Amino acid sequence: MEIGDCIRRARRFYLLRILLFLLHVLASALLVLRTLPVCRTKAASRCWAGVAAWLVIGGAWGWWRSLSLLYATFLTWVGSNVMKQAQDNPGHRAGAEGYHEKVVENTVEALDQFCQRQRTSKAPCYIEVDIQETKDGALVLYHDVESGLNRGFPPRDVNRDVIREVEGRGVPWSRARIRDLTLEEVLSMKLGARSTATAPTLDVFLDRCLRLDHQLSIAVEVKDLHSDKGRYALIQNLAIYKKAMIDKYPQGKPSYEQFGWTCLLAFPSIFAKCFGEFGSSKWQKWCRVFNEADIPVRSCVFHALDLTLFS
Repeated sequence: MEIGDCIRRARRFYLLRILLFLLHVLASALLVLRTLPVCRTKAASRCWAGVAAWLVIGGAWGWWRSLSLLYATFLTWVGSNVMKQAQDNPGHRAGAEGYHEKVVENTVEALDQFCQRQRTSKAPCYIEVDIQETKDGALVLYHDVESGLNRGFPPRDVNRDVIREVEGRGVPWSRARIRDLTLEEVLSMKLGARSTATAPTLDVFLDRCLRLDHQLSIAVEVKDLHSDKGRYALIQNLAIYKKAMIDKYPQGKPSYEQFGWTCLLAFPSIFAKCFGEFGSSKWQKWCRVFNEADIPVRSCVFHALDLTLFS
C-alpha cells in the first residue's frame, strides 16, 4: 500500500472520529436544553460556549483530553443547576421555609402571602407542597419524615396533650411520624408551638388555591403514603383540582408547562415505597390510575423524568 493511500485513510478515520465527537457534544447540549427547563434561557449560550471551547482547546491539547475536560465541566454545570431548581422556585413549600418566620411552610397562610407577592412578580414559578398520610388515612401538608416531628411540633405546652397520647400508645415522640397520629391529633397540634399555625389537609389547601386569583401550577410532593385509601384520595384530590382550574381558566396557561395545572412530585425511591417498585404489578396498577386521571408524575429535582414511563 502506498504512503499516500495510508495518509488518506488516516485522514478519513480522524475526520470520522471528530464527527462522532461533535455529534456527542451536540446530543449533550440538546439533553441540557430538554431536561433543564428552569434554566432554559441561559442553557443555549452556555452549551454552545462549551462546544466552542472544546474545539479551541482540542486543537491545542488533544481531542480526547479536551473531551474529558468538557464532560467534567458539563457534569458539574448540570449538577449545580439541577440542585438549585427547588431553591430557585419561590413557591417551594408554599412560599415559606421553616417554622419560625412570620408564616410557616406548607400552610394556607404561606400560600396567601406567596400569591400576593406573585401579583407583582413576573418570575416563572410554581407552588410546591409536601404531603403525608395520617394514621387514619387523611392527607396533611408536612415536610419532615426521617427527622420526625420535633422540629415542626416541638414538645411545648400547646402540644403536650397530644404528645402524651402518642407516647401512651408506645411511640416515643422523638421517633413519631405523621403516620402515627390521627387527623384529629394533627389538627390539634401547633406548628412551631404557635397559637394559630396548624398543618392543613390537602383538600383544604387546594380549595384555598381555587379561591385565589392565580394561574400557578401546583406540584404535590409525596413524602409518605401507607394505604390505598390515601393513594386514591391523593389522585382524586389532584384530578378534582385540575378539572376545576380548567373550568375556571378555559383559555388559561399554567405557569409551569411540564406540570400543567397540577402534578405529583416524588423522589424515585420514595415513589417506589408508596406506589411499588419500578416494573412491579403494584407500580403498573398505580401508573394506570395516574394516567387515567391525567395526572403527571415527575421526579423531584430532575423534572423531565416521568416516573410512570414504560408503564
